[in-house]
Amino acid sequence: MKNVSLFPLQPRPVAAFWRKGAAWACWLGCGGDFLATYVGGAFYPGYSHLRQPMSVLGTAASPLATEMSAWWILLGGLLLWFAVGFRKTFAAYGKPVRRASELIGLYAAGEGIGSGIFPANRVDGVLTPLGYMHNAVSGIGVIGLMLIPVVLLPLFPKACFPRMHSFTWGVLVLGTSAIVLFLTSRSVPAWAYEGLWQRLFTAVYYLYLVVLAYFMRDGTQNGHPVPV
Repeated sequence: MKNVSLFPLQPRPVAAFWRKGAAWACWLGCGGDFLATYVGGAFYPGYSHLRQPMSVLGTAASPLATEMSAWWILLGGLLLWFAVGFRKTFAAYGKPVRRASELIGLYAAGEGIGSGIFPANRVDGVLTPLGYMHNAVSGIGVIGLMLIPVVLLPLFPKACFPRMHSFTWGVLVLGTSAIVLFLTSRSVPAWAYEGLWQRLFTAVYYLYLVVLAYFMRDGTQNGHPVPV
């Protein structure tokens, strides 16, 4: 009989700090990132969530640059916690989980901590050295995030886990489409909604991380350890 569970990964019993704690770190980080940028935009006169990327909130021209930089560093720390917990919880699944953990950590370090340390500053519309550093570390982090479903896909064969298999492919297709729209939005007026596409991309991949964290919610089934 096919296993048609949407949540096929089975956690092994590990310390709650690395299982439940790390799962909550992921949920708080992903949810908090959207909340922080949404609320932050309300305190930046003239800021457009649809047309401007989230990094604008952390630039030197932003009235809440310090707060946003601090948040992104905290976000990186939360996702690093999640990365380690994910690896420990699903260590029995071998290389795909190890690679996914490393990619989560790469995103945490680049798009989280790196974005907090290196603001995307511009002078007269031209990136400053800090701005170039921001784009470099942020870009590396985004690539890491995009590769997470790729390395985990072998764990979700269509014959065994059709819903999770389709969900993973959906994340890849929708996420890739969103990042293409984001990267071309400045040169194509028809879809010049840089902020919208960035938020769509982030939402799609954060949803994937949230689901992975849900797999970690408990190390038991019906009060008994899950075999791995």
